[in-house]
Amino acid sequence: LVTFGIFNLIMATFVDNALTAAKQNERDRLKNRLKDTDRQVTLTSRLIYKMWENARPKDSKLAFSYSTAGQCSISKEVFEKTLEDFEAQQLLADLDVAEEDW
Repeated sequence: LVTFGIFNLIMATFVDNALTAAKQNERDRLKNRLKDTDRQVTLTSRLIYKMWENARPKDSKLAFSYSTAGQCSISKEVFEKTLEDFEAQQLLADLDVAEEDW
């Protein structure tokens, strides 16, 4: 019975250390992702393009540029339509935007 108790203490310590290390690794991974500005710019640009596609009239021949997209108005309907797109959802997830914040 004493051996079993000591074994439980050793296992609890091992599990606690493993969980602490996993949490630290996750924090480090998130910090590195947030520091990667090229990645952030690329993902944000792709999301802006998705919204621009949904905001422009379907018969429009207007070519995409960031200056025209920056002047584009995004309505709530366009934003919600964009959120229905799986790729837009993936982009938001890749940008670490929690689903409850959409």
